[in-house]
Amino acid sequence: MIEKRPPRIVESSFDLGGRKTYRLSEGVLRDGEDEIGIVLWNEMIDKVDVGDKIRVKGTIKKFKGKYLLQVGRGGRIEVLNHEKENHEK
Repeated sequence: MIEKRPPRIVESSFDLGGRKTYRLSEGVLRDGEDEIGIVLWNEMIDKVDVGDKIRVKGTIKKFKGKYLLQVGRGGRIEVLNHEKENHEK
C-alpha cells in the first residue's frame, strides 16, 4: 500500500432498518508499475498501513472513470508483512 487517506464517516440509506454510518478510507496499491485505488471500510482501515504488503480478495469497479478495488462484505485483506515490523529488524 503506497497511500492511505484518513478515514471519514459516511451514511448509508440502503441498509434495512434505516440509515447507518460507516468509516471509509481510500488508498492506492502498487504491484510493480501498476497502481489501483482501493476502498476500505470500518475495521479494514485499521488493519493496513502505508508500506504494508497485502493480499486482497475484492471486486473491481469503475467509479468516475477510474478502476477501484472494493473490499466489501464478501472481501478480505490479508497483511503479508507490516511496514513497522520491517523497520524493527
